[in-house]
Amino acid sequence: MNKKKKKVKIFSLTLILIGLLYFNYKLFIIIKTSKIEEEELTIYFKQYENLGNEIEKVTSPFLMVLEIPKINIKQGIYGKNDTRNIIDKNISILSESIKIDHEKSLLILAAHSGNSIYSYFRNLDKLRLNDIIIIYYEGHKYTYKINKIYEMSKTIDFKLPDMKNNKIILITCLNNATYLIIEALNT
Repeated sequence: MNKKKKKVKIFSLTLILIGLLYFNYKLFIIIKTSKIEEEELTIYFKQYENLGNEIEKVTSPFLMVLEIPKINIKQGIYGKNDTRNIIDKNISILSESIKIDHEKSLLILAAHSGNSIYSYFRNLDKLRLNDIIIIYYEGHKYTYKINKIYEMSKTIDFKLPDMKNNKIILITCLNNATYLIIEALNT
């Protein structure tokens, strides 16, 4: 092998090695961050276990916790004004939401579907009418029952529903053109 080809090969292998080291470092950071948040969520949830609807208020980085037993979701949710309330890394509370402890509250949550570690709503399409959604907030457990499941084109503006009851709405993408929307009423 001549010297020029050997230098190119060594340079290429060095770039590949640097790339692999960088990727593994970034992956380590993501896994480490996810592990920390998972530990915080576990501590938060242990405070709530077996206490019924009245629960001791817990110090946590999360505003609330979403639980959907049928699809094994237990995920902390940050407040609307928290910098971590972004759909790219968490379940996001949309700004149109009305505080959950108010009369005629409306909680609108959005998250990605798909295969990434941040695709919290990847199994939302498995939910059916009458399935249960639970929110833990400010020392209370709020239970909702799904009453409406529908698809909506992304080209149509989403209109807020008439508020007669406390409601939660979950939104995710089915594909590039369609949203899946699930509405549930407080029981």
